[in-house]
Amino acid sequence: MFPPEIDPQPGRTYFTRINFWQEEGESSGTNYMRGILVPINTKAELVSIDKKYFTLRIEGGPLVKIRNEPDYTTVNTRKLAGRYLADEATKIELYGEDTASQIRNGNLRLGMTKDQVLLTRGYPPFHETASLEADRWVFWSSRFVKRTLVFENGILTVGRGLY
Repeated sequence: MFPPEIDPQPGRTYFTRINFWQEEGESSGTNYMRGILVPINTKAELVSIDKKYFTLRIEGGPLVKIRNEPDYTTVNTRKLAGRYLADEATKIELYGEDTASQIRNGNLRLGMTKDQVLLTRGYPPFHETASLEADRWVFWSSRFVKRTLVFENGILTVGRGLY
């Protein structure tokens, strides 16, 4: 159900592959959870890609510049854009309406799979989560606030404030 990463091209319209948050038209590749949610499956035109940023024109919304932080994402900006965008909408409804709703609204829940967490929250910064195969992922809510998630057999079992 998780769409493959793509090699995105400026001038084309895609679907957002994951949820991410933007604040005043900017977002960070470190994936802070602050500002306004840009939901999964939102149509977005890739306006440009350069060494530090890729810019999206969100359908019915603003331009959003996503800043790559290679020390934290471990990839170049084009690869980061490929993590954010997909050629087709993700079929989150196949997870059932309750889980699809939680994903769409950016709400993590205990019992989610790793793929569902990626769709809901996006990618964790890789300098603290070296591999998606790891059973411990660390996300940042801001530069100073972290949230650790623990998985057992690929299922989210521990996370502060989750139920």
